[in-house]
Amino acid sequence: MFPPSQVLHLSNLSDNLTESFLRELFQDQAYMTEFRFIGDQRRMALAKFHSVEDAIKVLVAYHNKNLNGRYLKIAFSKALM
Repeated sequence: MFPPSQVLHLSNLSDNLTESFLRELFQDQAYMTEFRFIGDQRRMALAKFHSVEDAIKVLVAYHNKNLNGRYLKIAFSKALM
C-alpha cells in the first residue's frame, strides 16, 4: 500500500472499458486530468486527478464496484504521471 497521491492505479478492468467511460463514471466525484492504460491487455490503468482529495473521493466511491462483471480495484499509485 502506498500513501495517498493524485494518481490511482486501476486494475481488473473489463476488456470493453474505455477512457471516456471512466472519465464519465468518475466525473461526479472528481476531475481526471490524465489517464493511460498499462500493458497490452488494457486490464490496468493509471488515472491522475486534480488533487489528492479528489483521488480519495474516487477510491472511496468506486473501489470494488462491479463494472461489466468485474470488480474494479483501486489503489494509490507509486507511479507518477
